[in-house]
Amino acid sequence: GLCAKGGLCEFSHDPMVIAEAMLEEEDTTPSCWYYERGLCKNGAGCVFKHEGDIPQNKKMKLEIPGKEPEDDDVYTAVKVGLTAVSSLETEDELVKIRFRIAKYARD
Repeated sequence: GLCAKGGLCEFSHDPMVIAEAMLEEEDTTPSCWYYERGLCKNGAGCVFKHEGDIPQNKKMKLEIPGKEPEDDDVYTAVKVGLTAVSSLETEDELVKIRFRIAKYARD
């Protein structure tokens, strides 16, 4: 579209300046962690940079233990953080949720 402000517009309408700004902006965009691992489901709608031609067909693998792992600092922090939802989920579901969040935090 055309700018309705015309010559009074404070932004540049020079195509070269716009192209340079877009290239600079692209350089500061962080890489997509999920894309690099073949896990991004956002495709072209992803706000992070997709570099290379990496197939996006992997699925995240999580081995959920039957019992809670030994407490460490990360798992304990997750356990404390999820105290508020303990009345909303079963204990089995809470163990799964705690495990997943702790795994993501460590990765």
